[in-house]
Amino acid sequence: MRQPDPRAMLLIAACFSTMGVLIESTWLLACVFAAAVLLNVLLGAKIMRLFKRLRGFLLIIVFVALMQSIFNGGGQTLLSIGKVNILTTEGLLKGANTLLRISTVIASAAIFTLTTSRKMIQGLIQLKIPYEFAFMASVALRFLPVFSQEFKDTIVAIQLRGVNIRKIPLGQKIKMYTSILMPVTYGAVDRAQKLACTMELRAFRAYNKRTSRFVLKLNAADYVYMALLAAITACTLTYYYLFL
Repeated sequence: MRQPDPRAMLLIAACFSTMGVLIESTWLLACVFAAAVLLNVLLGAKIMRLFKRLRGFLLIIVFVALMQSIFNGGGQTLLSIGKVNILTTEGLLKGANTLLRISTVIASAAIFTLTTSRKMIQGLIQLKIPYEFAFMASVALRFLPVFSQEFKDTIVAIQLRGVNIRKIPLGQKIKMYTSILMPVTYGAVDRAQKLACTMELRAFRAYNKRTSRFVLKLNAADYVYMALLAAITACTLTYYYLFL
């Protein structure tokens, strides 16, 4: 299936994210998430990365379920200590809703793996967004993985020196991460300053508009994607707020 235009991708992601944030019904959230995954599969996105990223949210889901069970109660009690409810059906539903909501937002963003940052910038510019903001968004997307990788490399370097991070007391661990964070942050700032100098040498922002070597064009399939997703979003939200 043909990859949609970056502007169509933005609308698709916005529609799924809006439904994921506004809907509270568990089964309807599950349907929205399934639709987002199905669309990514049909378009050829690397959806397996999505499920790998969701592993990191399991602790958050457990925490939400426990907090909802302890403080809000509701539903049948599944686990309790004395008169304190540790786990209830209502808490499990809240945890499931949180998982589905996060999964839907991530699945809606997975569609951007189908395009390049250059095309995404061009799409934002053709949406009448100032090219300065489009460039800033692109730089942020490039800097975050670099920042994360430098932090991971520093942790690996410490472990190679025989330091078992898991056995370090909490106070020393906080100091260690603080000492790691400072040089990594300084490296990111230094890289940003060099990038700013390079942009100035190339006369960035010398003119109000910049020319591009290619122009994106919406075709019939893109209009179908946008119209269909907008209609589905409107119908789903109408059904949720009026009939549920």
